[in-house]
Amino acid sequence: MAVIPTQIGHYRIHREIGRGGMGVVHLARDTLLQRDVAIKMLPEDLASNEDRLSRFEREARLLASLNHANIAAIYGLEEVDGVRYLRARDMCRAERVCRLGRRTVGRVRFQPGRGKTR
Repeated sequence: MAVIPTQIGHYRIHREIGRGGMGVVHLARDTLLQRDVAIKMLPEDLASNEDRLSRFEREARLLASLNHANIAAIYGLEEVDGVRYLRARDMCRAERVCRLGRRTVGRVRFQPGRGKTR
């Protein structure tokens, strides 16, 4: 079982709010700005895989380029003490997206040049 850090930089990790093939999302507290954020980390077994790291970085760039009510805004791709993570500011939206993602997995797929289809 992977050990989840309780602190990453100035973010205090509270609990897991979602999990998928590309990472685990946690509720965290930004101790500098005193606000809740969502932190997505690669699982320990994937964190050393260069292909997965590359995909994680592409996901961060893609999500950062989107602006939609059902997509948590990404505010950073960071690394502290060897832990690579995405930071989303709107924790409530991130938690809602995690719940939505669990319900829609397998129903939405993407096709090159055509966008998403159901």
